[in-house]
Amino acid sequence: MADCSQWVSPAKDLTGQALASFLITKGFVEKNRILNLFSAAALSTISAVASAQPPSDDGYGYVTEAPPAPAQVIPVVPIAPPPPPVYQQNYYYYPTYAPPRRYYYVPVAPCPVNCVKPVRKWDGVRRVSLGFHVSVLGINQHIDQDRVVLGGAGFQLRVRNKGHLGFEASQSFIHGSFRQGGYERTSFPLSLSFMAYLFPNEDSRHFNLYAAVGGGVMPDLVRVRFAPGDYRSQDFFEWEGHAGLGAELRFHWFAIEADARVVGLIRENDDRPAIYYAGVADGPIADKSWGLTGNVNVSFWF
Repeated sequence: MADCSQWVSPAKDLTGQALASFLITKGFVEKNRILNLFSAAALSTISAVASAQPPSDDGYGYVTEAPPAPAQVIPVVPIAPPPPPVYQQNYYYYPTYAPPRRYYYVPVAPCPVNCVKPVRKWDGVRRVSLGFHVSVLGINQHIDQDRVVLGGAGFQLRVRNKGHLGFEASQSFIHGSFRQGGYERTSFPLSLSFMAYLFPNEDSRHFNLYAAVGGGVMPDLVRVRFAPGDYRSQDFFEWEGHAGLGAELRFHWFAIEADARVVGLIRENDDRPAIYYAGVADGPIADKSWGLTGNVNVSFWF
């Protein structure tokens, strides 16, 4: 059998050379492929930048590139670092983050439920008085030869402030009889008055002067004798206005007051029997009259 070793060795060498040539060729191909990919990527990037920033003409025919856009600065907000770990036996302990404590204001009532409120001290001013008075009213009406004069009593309420102003409400009951009982008149004047005092309202002051002005109403009841034993009663209504001056003598809570007022009266003629006396000057109640009234009061101030 012939020895083939001399033929095998050249064949092995040829096979190894062919394999080496194939690998070298394959490596160049892959290398060129990679270079082509990098070149294409670079060209696409340059084209994108050129399209985003077009060139501009500087006026001399030369085309220059646009300046780059300013960089955007983003503020960085510092963040508090977490608390450092605490080493304990065989392990590290990380404490939990505790937010800062917040304090809330809770409004408190001026005075709690069970507190004792301070007692307001009295300022020493007496502002209200109640009292009674004696009153006399004389008007310019005559019954036969007698002037009509009525007398009686009543009560009043006065209110004052700390200064110089005051207010009065008064109710009186006055009566007069003439012609030996043949003509009797009873009137009920109700008046409201605004008052102004000369001195302020002080408990230490004993004497004062005041002025009063106001108005009111005065219902009248007239009883007339037409024949012996024949008496007839008639009701009338009058509007009243007055103005006057007075004086006051006061000792703390007790006071005596006296005043004189000019009074004007107008009869209401819309109701009976006054409508029958319209235009009659000498009726039981005059159409218009005026007079003077005097009052003496006793008052108790609080």
